Amino acid sequence: MIRTIVVATSRNRAIGKDNDLLWHLPDDFKFFKETTKNHHILMGRKTYQSLGKPLPKRVSIVITRNTEFALPEGHHVVSSLEGALAVGEQAGLDEIMIIGGGKIYKESLDKDLVDKMYITEIDANIDGADTFFPEFDKSEWTEAERIHHPADERHQYAFDFVTYTNKKQNRSILDWREELAESNELLDFQEFVQTCSNSSETPQNWNADRFIAEYRDGYLTLSDDPYYDVIASLNMSLDSFKKHFSK
Repeated sequence: MIRTIVVATSRNRAIGKDNDLLWHLPDDFKFFKETTKNHHILMGRKTYQSLGKPLPKRVSIVITRNTEFALPEGHHVVSSLEGALAVGEQAGLDEIMIIGGGKIYKESLDKDLVDKMYITEIDANIDGADTFFPEFDKSEWTEAERIHHPADERHQYAFDFVTYTNKKQNRSILDWREELAESNELLDFQEFVQTCSNSSETPQNWNADRFIAEYRDGYLTLSDDPYYDVIASLNMSLDSFKKHFSK
């Protein structure tokens, strides 16, 4: 599952104030709508309350410690970022969108849980914000696309639609296989994949390359989630394998 941040931020990293934006950029609103439509969108409680209700054609996943907080049927309330991502994994999603606020963005980046970012970079320093997008090391990200939008009568500021992809997630399966083969500690992994590939118990829709990619990404991100622990994965039973990778 691809974990994607969607955000608009100024040169000084401002996001908003009092749960509202500090700018009016109609084409950025349109971009947000088109990008998140038909996706699950993950957010903190304050971000959800700023929206007022679930957005059409999207499933909301709201993170809050308030045990009495409730959403309409078909949407989800969870108590942690990991719990929110688990909802997406359990639903078999290809991609989940992280839409704020500042603390959720920071936690997801600090824990290296983000694969891709759609950032609307506004070409202005905007004062008065109380929420900011966190600093991130651009050397760890590839700028995959940049589309410029000039200022005009409808848009006070010029801005760029920028797509960043996490370099750790861009490494090819072939490169990682070669790296893995050089590691004495992980040699058993190839044997495990071969066993799964040849087993009559393995689901027919299983894809070895997808499994290796999942395993590789977990290994490289060093997630705290035991599901991605490398050593534990070497001892994964076939039953566990079928449960997690036959979606």
